Amino acid sequence: MPGALDKNCQIDIQGHPRIFVTDFIKDMKTKVGFGKSARTKHEKLRENRIEKIKNYQAHLKNIAASSKPKARNRITNRGYG
Repeated sequence: MPGALDKNCQIDIQGHPRIFVTDFIKDMKTKVGFGKSARTKHEKLRENRIEKIKNYQAHLKNIAASSKPKARNRITNRGYG
């Protein structure tokens, strides 16, 4: 299981030490960065996740575009002959 709460309201995430829910929420609300561009850790993680999704979607579009059959240039009859 990737993450769960135990009976003491501690978050148990694989590979990480246990942390209380209140401490986790405080940690996610701390600002990252400086000045007006400072964001909370939650906002930063959300932006990173959205960026990864956009990159993945662009990658899928590139794969789909490369697998389409190429249009051949046809010489059309323009009233000659």
